[in-house]
Amino acid sequence: MKENKLVYIMGDFNVDLLKYDTDNDVQHFVNTLFSNFILPLITRPTRITNANQPVQSGLLYCDITDHLPVFQITSLNHSCKSERVDSDVFVRCLSKGNIDAFKNDISLYRFDNIYNMENLNEAYTYFESVLRGLFEKHFPLRKRRRRERKLQPWMTDDILQSVKHKKVLYKKYLHKPNSCNESKYKHFRNRLNTEIRNVKIKYFERKFAAYKSNIKMTWNLINLLINKGGKGVSETPVRCNGKITNDSYEIANAFNSYFTRVGPNLDKSIPHSDTNFTKLFSESLYGNYLFLCNI
Repeated sequence: MKENKLVYIMGDFNVDLLKYDTDNDVQHFVNTLFSNFILPLITRPTRITNANQPVQSGLLYCDITDHLPVFQITSLNHSCKSERVDSDVFVRCLSKGNIDAFKNDISLYRFDNIYNMENLNEAYTYFESVLRGLFEKHFPLRKRRRRERKLQPWMTDDILQSVKHKKVLYKKYLHKPNSCNESKYKHFRNRLNTEIRNVKIKYFERKFAAYKSNIKMTWNLINLLINKGGKGVSETPVRCNGKITNDSYEIANAFNSYFTRVGPNLDKSIPHSDTNFTKLFSESLYGNYLFLCNI
């Protein structure tokens, strides 16, 4: 699933989903599937015994075994990988405020009419629609621009291929953790790190030589070398007027108020004196400095 692939799990699990409320093993089985967004395609009984009546499940009926055959039709050329026409992605904001508002709406919603429904499927469908509506209300999909990952300018195609090979060796070492695989991985990793370091040094040597007369480009290279990005917004909380806040507007006003009052506050803290500042100098200074006397 981490590789964004379509997953089907098939097997004779012998798990009675109707015992979800009473059997811990069934609960664990169902919760594990649901936590990985895996839902059952067959939602009706597939086995006929003397204890139950034949069911109208829409499955294939036959007398070969006591299990009804099941099937799933899917497209063979189906792919989970979306064709990237643009770089837009959609995300949901799961902030604490949205979660609290979602919980509050659920607690205030009256589900009395569900208990009055005689059809279990209709009751569940109604409950799901209410829950989904509240979910979409508080966690709507919002478009976010995807930032394309930029490679470092000194990363050549050969180095990128070596990085992929290093990952292959690392996976092999994890799969079979023996001294041979460990030695191969570490030896190749160290050689690759040395090669990347040398290529990086040569890249900056060429660039600094090319822009030695351009101070702006020189500083851009220095910032790139020390991995200094653009100006970001700090999320560190600040105490403003006796309270701690993360609000950027309040923080900006607090800093502005502090620095604009540094001078007046410093002046107030200096004790008043009637002594002229020239009294602090010796008389020999008057002949050497022009502005130590009144003009």
